[in-house]
Amino acid sequence: MARLSNQLPAPGPEFPADWGEEFKHELARSGLRRAGMVTVTLLVIEAILLLSDFYRTQGFTTVDALLLWRLVAVAFLLSYRYLIGKTLPEQFRLRYFLLMGMVLCCWVSAVLAGISGDMSTFTIGALGVAAACPLPGRFNASLFTAAGLVLIGWLYTHFPQVGPYLTVPISPETFHAAIRSPS
Repeated sequence: MARLSNQLPAPGPEFPADWGEEFKHELARSGLRRAGMVTVTLLVIEAILLLSDFYRTQGFTTVDALLLWRLVAVAFLLSYRYLIGKTLPEQFRLRYFLLMGMVLCCWVSAVLAGISGDMSTFTIGALGVAAACPLPGRFNASLFTAAGLVLIGWLYTHFPQVGPYLTVPISPETFHAAIRSPS
């Protein structure tokens, strides 16, 4: 039977129980260090992309879905780096980072699927989030499974004409109508 988690082995006589807890804390600290590095890297990348968006939209005269996503991503990264990352317990910080990372991943995947018809962004984003914080337990697996199902559900609900394979771009009109629909 397939397991949806990467549980640590049960401690045996050669592996005292307190070492297991110490190992979990070290995994959390390691994940927080990686989240910190990823946050700084993404802040630099998003700042450069915001400058290119400023040029592309001629001074932000129009706010499209991708520009809005970039602004929210920068707000998340700044809030994590300077507020959440310094005040809350380590397990909460990691789960917040993972959860918000997957929310942003699903959002940009939906936007880019509407523009190009390509869903590979979700896979790349999910792999990036998983690599940043590999935690033992069911949280990561549950988060990735739920995020994928939500994104698939959103696509099937808003683009029923596509069917099981999204192989062509969805027209901008259809995409904007799907975003505005109250469903």
